[in-house]
Amino acid sequence: MPPAAAQPMRNGRSTGILRDNTIFHTVIWPTMLLGSRNEEIEYGLPKYEFIQQYLMWEEGAFSKSRDRGIFIDEAVEHYPADYWRFYLSKMLPTDHDTNFSWEDFESEINNVLNDTVGNFVNRTLSLAEKWFDNEVPKADLEESDREVVEEVKKELEDYIEAFEDHEPQEALDHSLQIARIGDRYLSEEEPWNNEDRREETIYIAVQLIQKLAVTLYPFIPESSEKIGGMLNTGIDTSENRDLLSKDVLGAVEAGHELGEREILFEKIDVSDQVEKLEEEKEEEKDTMKEKLNEDTVSFDQFGEMDLRVGKVESVEEHPNADKLYRVKVDVGEAVLQTCAGLKNFYEPEELEGRKIVVLANLEPAELRGEKSECMMLAAESDDEETVSLLTTDQEMEIGDKIR
Repeated sequence: MPPAAAQPMRNGRSTGILRDNTIFHTVIWPTMLLGSRNEEIEYGLPKYEFIQQYLMWEEGAFSKSRDRGIFIDEAVEHYPADYWRFYLSKMLPTDHDTNFSWEDFESEINNVLNDTVGNFVNRTLSLAEKWFDNEVPKADLEESDREVVEEVKKELEDYIEAFEDHEPQEALDHSLQIARIGDRYLSEEEPWNNEDRREETIYIAVQLIQKLAVTLYPFIPESSEKIGGMLNTGIDTSENRDLLSKDVLGAVEAGHELGEREILFEKIDVSDQVEKLEEEKEEEKDTMKEKLNEDTVSFDQFGEMDLRVGKVESVEEHPNADKLYRVKVDVGEAVLQTCAGLKNFYEPEELEGRKIVVLANLEPAELRGEKSECMMLAAESDDEETVSLLTTDQEMEIGDKIR
């Protein structure tokens, strides 16, 4: 049997990664795919890398070990999964770190999901039930109706374009805009006061709800299926159907019997979670204080450490380690060598000539085949994204002691 024709696999594939995996996924992984090609198989290269920033927890990093944050298993015990899907999609950290806060979570669920989406759907379908025996009325559309349809068409085009440009956050905004347009349309037409416009208003609003359900499906699938059930149309995602292929008008035909209404969203109160968070912060402070008291060193032990001002004489690449520099440091009586893991944070020219704090009497060791005789002291952030070398706030001489 002849070898199969070389066909690209996963061509056009997009991948979502965190920023600290960028080098591997944009350089190393594509190189591995290229090197793995043969006569029988050809791996397609990713065409787009969706690089995401960090989601922070109340101004700090999530940490399982420190029990900082809320995790999926407990999150869905508090609120429906769609609430979390919606909020995380809306605040997706694409170009900068995003901070989770309970107050913001409550605001987005109550003011946007419930008051904008839920209110529009409920108002429309309750009026259809009241005035038209729960059926979609026939309508003789006017210019104002067609203007609304054109507005929604534009939102649908922008929605599709946003997904094609790998901007799901923008796509969600365009979906929500359909609900805002519909809510505004109902308020402007006032069908409860204008009997002559009831058929047209409810007909258009039902069509908008159908598009709203479809466009929200990637973000809140369970709620979208609920809306589909209330429309009695469902959300059929089988066989790769194009759910946006139909025009705005006619997706739900006149005379179609609508389904039974149900509660779509409920407002939430996060005061208990906020109170719990404050308690956890206090407990964390107490725990850290206890840990500090446990891990004490005696004054004599501290006195044995030879901390002094040193000056970086030279910086070279470590021959056997990607993240290490081989650094020569003048500590006064001698020039010592250290292997410093600063490559991701400093360029060599930023280090050379700099005065820093050094532990000069560290027991010598070998790191990847290179001698390390001292230690340059640095501060590191909790998320390990920032490292800053320690120095003095006034000009000091090389070899001056730190006491």
